[in-house]
Amino acid sequence: MTRCGILRTAGLGLLLGSLAACDVTGPDGPSGPGILEGTLVSPSGAEGSVVLELRGGIGLGTVSSAGGEVLYRHSGESTRIVVILDEPGQIRFSISADDVGSIPDATVIQVAGGENALRSSVSGYSVTFTRTENASTMGGGG
Repeated sequence: MTRCGILRTAGLGLLLGSLAACDVTGPDGPSGPGILEGTLVSPSGAEGSVVLELRGGIGLGTVSSAGGEVLYRHSGESTRIVVILDEPGQIRFSISADDVGSIPDATVIQVAGGENALRSSVSGYSVTFTRTENASTMGGGG
């Protein structure tokens, strides 16, 4: 075997070995029942409230938020969430899920600033999620 052939075989072996070592849940976190923690990413700083729509996810259930009120409704494949903070700040919420490895797609529908005035645009807003598996503080699935 030529030197080039040996290098190619070694490279292929390293690639296959690294693929075999991958965790089936991926590098981004756990799967199974637990809590998804959502955070509104705002280009405008402190916010007063938000209306979101989640699509996808598996068995989304109870929604809660510290420091404010939450209203939510599951309808088919989507969940509409309204978070209203007591004081302007970073908007965060928690939602139980049957599988935290399946992150829903979040669409920001509307945002109101600290003085409760609607933002003229939701451009630049997004939601990020972190996962916590096997949480026992909230019921699963809905």
